[in-house]
Amino acid sequence: MKTKIFVILVFFAFTTFKLNSQVLKDTISESLIENKIINHTKTRYYFYPNLDAYYDIEKSVFLYKVNEIWIEKKTIPANYRGYSLYNNYKVEITDFFDEKPFENLKENQEKFPKDFKGRRKTVALED
Repeated sequence: MKTKIFVILVFFAFTTFKLNSQVLKDTISESLIENKIINHTKTRYYFYPNLDAYYDIEKSVFLYKVNEIWIEKKTIPANYRGYSLYNNYKVEITDFFDEKPFENLKENQEKFPKDFKGRRKTVALED
């Protein structure tokens, strides 16, 4: 009799835990989706300083230069394949929504130099 009660209690404990974890998982998923939607409404492009390339969120394409011509493709070129788009730096361009972000390439290169880490460099003041 004790084993039956123990088995029933263990069953309810696992069932309750599974239900709670599913609710938590659904809540986290909904939160991530909401954050993506909110984030994407104020950002159209990401700029990758180390590649001098852009990613258009609306069209889901990369914009990069090949032989002085700007190309629009779903994937990055083969010579960038070793570059991690997720682990390296990308900058949200929040003030440009037109079709040609590369017209501001010089400005973006000055603001966000290669190996940009999201922090301003500290300048030592001389006495």
